[in-house]
Amino acid sequence: MLDLVGEGLKIIVHNRVGEFALSRKQVQTLRDVLDVPQWALIREFHLCCPDERWPEMFFFDRGLSTVYFSSMPGMKTAQKMEHAVTELLVGLSRMNDDATNFNHPLKARERAEQDEFVAKYLPKALASLEGYAMDVSA
Repeated sequence: MLDLVGEGLKIIVHNRVGEFALSRKQVQTLRDVLDVPQWALIREFHLCCPDERWPEMFFFDRGLSTVYFSSMPGMKTAQKMEHAVTELLVGLSRMNDDATNFNHPLKARERAEQDEFVAKYLPKALASLEGYAMDVSA
């Protein structure tokens, strides 16, 4: 288990085989370049494998101020990374609403409600990660 502490955010990686769609360095980069207040609510950010407790890739536990961001380890591709960044933005956007229940899968309408936030930040987020090596053949 690896961790990185930066400006109040501890990033913990729960993986010993393969790569997740986002690395801890990429999460730190996104935290640094995306000027959104939701980051201040997060004390720990866990990169982990999917778990039945988390119905979406991004699960926020308000009581612990902890995000569990789950994806299957494997070959990192541009498509997987873009999907992961999109899901990260959807999750950050959902944190705006104190009534958001992260214990249930998103319905299409709920996901669509996050589109404006995602559209605003996705280009900047992806541009900030351009220098990271990955296999783009897949």
